[in-house]
Amino acid sequence: MQKKSEGNTRMTNMPNIALCGALIQQLSIAQQHTATLLNRVLLAHQINFSQLSILSHFARQPEQALPLTTLADDMNLNQPATTKIVQHLTQAGWLAYGQDKLDARKRLLSITTDGLAHLTTVYEAMAPTVATLFEGYSEEEINTFLALLARLNTQLQRLR
Repeated sequence: MQKKSEGNTRMTNMPNIALCGALIQQLSIAQQHTATLLNRVLLAHQINFSQLSILSHFARQPEQALPLTTLADDMNLNQPATTKIVQHLTQAGWLAYGQDKLDARKRLLSITTDGLAHLTTVYEAMAPTVATLFEGYSEEEINTFLALLARLNTQLQRLR
């Protein structure tokens, strides 16, 4: 069900089932195809989509250091899966453990200079694929898409 609000049509608490189904279908298809397409490019850089997501998470605030449990929570992953991903990233030298200055018993993860450099290399390698993916879209359409994705991600964070 939809209602008019300030000239916009917005979803209410009673969703249109067909619209919800179409959204779920399109999101699941887009997620699967995007991951598959980008993983092909990432393979050449010894990183997968999950590992890229964690590196990108740290790159947003490179000075940030997190315990593994906080990272797992932030990424909405279980701790064993996070541990496995982090092992690969630390062995590659893209993440590193350090000690908490307030509690020497705690180990904190942070992105390394090599991790930031590798992430830049990966983004550069992915650029042609992303450009092809958005071929035919105007810059305005891409900016609108980015704004809507940011809004969706904010909502997803609230629903965790």
